[in-house]
Amino acid sequence: MKLSLSILLASAIALITMSCSDDGNGTSVDAFDRQAMLRGVADKLIIPSLNVVDAEALRVSRLSSDLIANTSPSRATIDTLRSAVLALTNHWQSIVTYDFGPAEGALGSMVENIATFPANAEAIEAFIISGDTSFQNFQRDTRGLAALDYLLNSGTPDEIIARFSGEANVNRRVYTSAVANAIYREIHTVVTSWTGPYRQQFIDRSGTDAGSSVSLLFNYMNIGYELLKNYKVALPLGKRAGQAVAEPTKVECFYAGASLPLARAQFDAAVDLWYGRTPEGDTFPSFRSYLKTVANGERLIADTESQIAAVENAFTTLGTNTPLSTLVSTNPTSVEPLYTELQKLTRFWKSEMSSLLGISITYSSGDGD
Repeated sequence: MKLSLSILLASAIALITMSCSDDGNGTSVDAFDRQAMLRGVADKLIIPSLNVVDAEALRVSRLSSDLIANTSPSRATIDTLRSAVLALTNHWQSIVTYDFGPAEGALGSMVENIATFPANAEAIEAFIISGDTSFQNFQRDTRGLAALDYLLNSGTPDEIIARFSGEANVNRRVYTSAVANAIYREIHTVVTSWTGPYRQQFIDRSGTDAGSSVSLLFNYMNIGYELLKNYKVALPLGKRAGQAVAEPTKVECFYAGASLPLARAQFDAAVDLWYGRTPEGDTFPSFRSYLKTVANGERLIADTESQIAAVENAFTTLGTNTPLSTLVSTNPTSVEPLYTELQKLTRFWKSEMSSLLGISITYSSGDGD
């Protein structure tokens, strides 16, 4: 009787252990349905957001192509293209997190190739003079959205029109179009993969090992967040290692002066991923849902959401009327609270969530967090 009871007890323990483990294929079989989370993220956030950005990039590509043969572009032509680029840059913020899988390329990731900033004006002008539009190099600050910002916004409207006018400036028109086309090709390649085989691969890899989609999503959520904190805010403030002073020109979208609303848009997209919701209000399982199934998860949820509110308040206090570069130049102390509150949130989103969910941090931010 004692032997039978021991066998039954051992069998029960084995079944419980198996129910909370990985099935060997990276697929979770425990209480929280990680596949449902991954399916929701893929179908309700990633793919719809990529489709929107893809459409915006195609519009920019077509508008810029029209520029090539137009030796006398009007102010309305330039303004239309400029507005389209700004709309693309705004929607781009919703996909910064998803810089893995299909987004990885031989010359860098999608985010590196499309969103490296600030623009290298001197190198861009050198490429324009030489007529080099190959982009087969690692000078990512000469292409992408920052390059279009420089080409379309640096100077007065009359100066910009003059630079694009006449046969003598055909190389500038060709370069602008080439940058826009390269952005579209890169985004479209990623969209094609996500709407093809990668979607199911992403959903199926629902374990928590380093190669799983759960690990990729967690790590790249934090990589994207630290891009926001460390480069979009800390860099112009002069907070990065090796900086002795503030560098206000090192902001995203410097020439258009749109860095603050773009930073807020990226933060809002990260918050939507955390909550498991779309901008339209649809919901799905999320990291927040996952935390509800583990010890101390409810406490971490409360701490995280309190800090999210603090960051949102810091953004709201700064407003959107004054460019971040101007604030850093004239009133840097007004930006300090935003950086401080962003820094505080890192602990909850990165360190504590990693610990509670058992997901390894597979990258190094180099800032001591």
